Amino acid sequence: MREFFSMDGTFYKIGNLVADLFVLTVLWILCSLPLVTAGASTTAVYYVATKRISGREGYIARDFFKSFRKNFVTATAVFALLAAVIAVAAVNIIYIIFINTDSGSFFSIVLPFQFAFILEAVFVGIFAFPLLSRFDMKFKVLMKSAFVMANRHILTTLLCLCLFLAILLVCFLYLPAAILSIGGYCYLSSFLLMKRFKKYRPDLDPEDS
Repeated sequence: MREFFSMDGTFYKIGNLVADLFVLTVLWILCSLPLVTAGASTTAVYYVATKRISGREGYIARDFFKSFRKNFVTATAVFALLAAVIAVAAVNIIYIIFINTDSGSFFSIVLPFQFAFILEAVFVGIFAFPLLSRFDMKFKVLMKSAFVMANRHILTTLLCLCLFLAILLVCFLYLPAAILSIGGYCYLSSFLLMKRFKKYRPDLDPEDS
């Protein structure tokens, strides 16, 4: 029992992790307030989270803003593109289902593609920001890599999506849990994503990325 409550014990480690997730979530919220910067904030959270699970802990705020500044342009471009795809597809869905009065075959064919566009944009987003946090990639290479990996490793993609939805449900049922939401999701999903990244880069060292 004494070891459990010691500085190197389980209780201390859990408390330290919870505090880190709280700080990461707060930083993400503050730096995502203009909304357009949410991509850079998410990339920064992943940078800190993946360093931690690899046993290379540092100063959370310093590492967060280091990644935020470094990847701001690319992450913002990725977020803007994915958000635009989702927004356009959502508007099309609303129009086809609720506004359009023509129930012709054209609209019945187009509708499933709109849902597919939204789902694919979410899939790409699941991989794009973690990839950017670990690798120095140009926009086109990043988008291509995220698309290929998200669909090639579809089980990992779906697990990450289910994890995100589960966290949303927990926050809906118990609102105070939201203070750990983004940090918790990025931390837990990093375990799944880093395994995939290391298939391509077995020597991946988060400290050098």
